[in-house]
Amino acid sequence: MGFWIAAALVFTIIVVLVRRGLQMKALAHAGVVGKAEVIQKTRRRTSSGHQTAGFIKYRFDAPNGQQLTNRIAVSEKIFSEHDLGEHIDIVYLEDRPNVNAARYLVNLSRKALKLSPL
Repeated sequence: MGFWIAAALVFTIIVVLVRRGLQMKALAHAGVVGKAEVIQKTRRRTSSGHQTAGFIKYRFDAPNGQQLTNRIAVSEKIFSEHDLGEHIDIVYLEDRPNVNAARYLVNLSRKALKLSPL
């Protein structure tokens, strides 16, 4: 039984990673630049108490009138540059705004695809 649980977990992780990779490719090729408000900043700590990744949660109004949120891991530079209530540049798919990411992350994908930055 344990083998099948582990296999299902590995399969799920692979599906999630492939799906997000395809979303980032779509954002790199067809994304629309927008602004989002930073509504939360958090850090995750290791068991030894050391600080690790910073996370920013942002909110934006999609073209369809829906208000969407997303929580992303960000670099230390981005984490320190944005305070609550400030805006962060994002990129979203116009026909599926729930697919979105910070602009700097999309530009990393664009760089890997040999495209100019947004």
